Amino acid sequence: MRNEFRLNTNDPEVVAWLEKTALPDWIRKRRWFAGDRTAVSPRLRFEELGQSADGLILGLVATMFEPHASAPYLLALYALPAHEAAAIDPHSRIAEIPDGFMAEKAILTDAAFSDPGRLALQRLTTGESSLNWSFGTVKGRVFERRHSESQPRDWQGNSKALAGTEQSNTSLVYGNAAILKLLRRPGSPGFPNPDVEIPLALSVTTAEPLTPPVIGVIQAGDDSAGLILATLCRYLPDATTGWDMALKAAKAALTAPDGLIEQTADDARLGRDLAIRTAELHQALSRIPDNDAFAPVPIRPADLRKLSQDLKNWSQGILTKIDLRKDACGSAGITERLEWVVRNSAKIEAIFDRLAPGDRFDADKTLFFAARHHGDYHLGQVLWSEDLGWQVIDFEGEPNRDIEERRRKAIALRDVAGMVRSFDYAEAVACREANADASQKESARNWRDRVSDTFVHTWFAMVGDVEHEIFPLIPADYRLRKAVLDAFVLEKNLYELVYEMDFRPDWIEVPLNALMELLEIDSG
Repeated sequence: MRNEFRLNTNDPEVVAWLEKTALPDWIRKRRWFAGDRTAVSPRLRFEELGQSADGLILGLVATMFEPHASAPYLLALYALPAHEAAAIDPHSRIAEIPDGFMAEKAILTDAAFSDPGRLALQRLTTGESSLNWSFGTVKGRVFERRHSESQPRDWQGNSKALAGTEQSNTSLVYGNAAILKLLRRPGSPGFPNPDVEIPLALSVTTAEPLTPPVIGVIQAGDDSAGLILATLCRYLPDATTGWDMALKAAKAALTAPDGLIEQTADDARLGRDLAIRTAELHQALSRIPDNDAFAPVPIRPADLRKLSQDLKNWSQGILTKIDLRKDACGSAGITERLEWVVRNSAKIEAIFDRLAPGDRFDADKTLFFAARHHGDYHLGQVLWSEDLGWQVIDFEGEPNRDIEERRRKAIALRDVAGMVRSFDYAEAVACREANADASQKESARNWRDRVSDTFVHTWFAMVGDVEHEIFPLIPADYRLRKAVLDAFVLEKNLYELVYEMDFRPDWIEVPLNALMELLEIDSG
């Protein structure tokens, strides 16, 4: 299908207009832009730019003077006649195309947010169209043996951009059965985005699905050295997020009769079943064969001593920032409690100190192994499906870290700590939305502790047979296990506190209350 209404991306004047005029301010305002959105618009340079016969423009654009600028952004653009562009979301209209570039008045748009743009992306995904970049053809393919009941031919005219998904990537649903995720920072050849790398590895090495199956990709270049730009996965329209389930369960705990402690089906799914699936994920990631990117690495006493010191150094910077910002956080009460946190820096340091095992182990002893992990694990990253059980999604890791850092091996207990903190957020939000009284808040805390403890203990039980594991993910020493988990929970808690100070000051009490509770319990 050829579209004659196309922007000439081979024209140097058009490219210069895109780089200098049309795109910089628009990119700066996107949720997936990792730079400073309050600063001046970034300087852009296309590393790759091509256009399909049906008018889909796909490019990799690098930004100047931005952290992690080594990872360029993927742009999917589409030119629409002005009268058609008037009907789409205003945020998706990027710029009016100058007279002379096209035969009639036209608007440059984000391809993901118009019907013609999504259809062009669909044709690229299914291999009906392609475009050229310097290191190879950009083309999609659907794995015929893996697609679900919905066939690619059924998707036309039935597509949508998922509401609320304009985050670090952009997701499109086709036919209510397949979801296409455009990776806004796909990495580079040889250094793929983990949100591609991990699901693909799991799809071909695990018998039971741990994540929605990958049923297709859009790739630039050949199979061996190409760069995957998007993944097509099975869509689970009736699945429930872990966050929604936890919020519902926490609210149910608020209204339970006094003294009644009864585990609900949702409690069991969140505590026991999610822990089992999490352990299965970690074990699967440590057992992917013949792939150095997934080979576990040993953790020895010196590694824990270094981690302990790194966390102490990092926390000192965090506490300095809290001290400088404490008076701008909304109320005298919040300021006073932040001052208490800063004054108790010794308690924070003591928790990180316990990571260092001292002389209890031989210097060359392998205590356990680090492996690939999720990297940003919380209740919003898991889906409950009645057919498949828990499914884990979004393996990108923390988007503010560069690709190389997100692909490093890490201790699996970091993911466990992330979920522990997520249960705390669910309890706090349930109380806030219900305007809970003191008695209800106590009930919600009891729910949080019960579900969180079940999750942690079940996960430990699942991965705890260290004598028979080739790559044990936790130390055999129980005291050291607790020290590692405590350190990661504290690290996550401090990170959340500063995040809320910077971006959601109305939420600062959630991590602040948890941090004070943690430090008081630890010193008690």
